[in-house]
Amino acid sequence: MTDLEHLARIFTALGHGRRLELMSHVMSTPPDELRSVSSLAAALEISRFTASHHLAILRAADLIDARKVGLTVAHRVKTDTLLKVEDWCISLVDV
Repeated sequence: MTDLEHLARIFTALGHGRRLELMSHVMSTPPDELRSVSSLAAALEISRFTASHHLAILRAADLIDARKVGLTVAHRVKTDTLLKVEDWCISLVDV
């Protein structure tokens, strides 16, 4: 996958309001903490199924990382991906 294809996947993933809300909640979590599907679903007042669906799309776009902790799956933002997006956006301004 080229860098531009990856960026297209990222912007497509972020093109849905619920996923933006999920990203906002995950991003507001301190770096040393992880957010579970249940806590994210409760925060947005959506079902765990819906939260899991949107989180899977964000994971496929490499925006968040998921890790099994006991019986739950916890999520955190992949800052390296966000930094790549930031760099690309800045490069547009520098043209």
